Amino acid sequence: MHIRHILFDLDGTLLPMNQDEFVTFYMPLLAKKYISEGISFDPKAFIASVWKGYGAMVNNDGSCTNREAFWQYMDELLPTDSENSERIALDFYANEFNQAIAVTQPNSLSDKVVKKAKEKGKGKRNPHLPCNQSGISKGGNDEPDQMGGTGCRGF
Repeated sequence: MHIRHILFDLDGTLLPMNQDEFVTFYMPLLAKKYISEGISFDPKAFIASVWKGYGAMVNNDGSCTNREAFWQYMDELLPTDSENSERIALDFYANEFNQAIAVTQPNSLSDKVVKKAKEKGKGKRNPHLPCNQSGISKGGNDEPDQMGGTGCRGF
């Protein structure tokens, strides 16, 4: 059997990660970024809306992209347009998101899997994943790699 792709997730399904701890840290950090950019809202309501936007992607019937499904939902809830909101989000993932390393732990299994994938020439990252832009590292390896930059610790 020829393996063409190896997929890594961000929720701990394939490789270990304490999702609850990560989300509890990450979501308020995202809300704080929007507030620092002058977007006024209740942080708890914002976080609930992000989850509902995520739900819109999960329940997407295929009539639009997941990106469109998410922003169509979020556009109604944020007091700014989707273009500005997406600009804020991209800046967050390139900068503040790196603070989330505080709630991640290196994992030797994840490190081995990533190294083996790279060794076999299968190490490619989805350039649209937020952590592709961050400095959070994989499996305790803080060095940038051939998978499109540094990734998420534990991946």
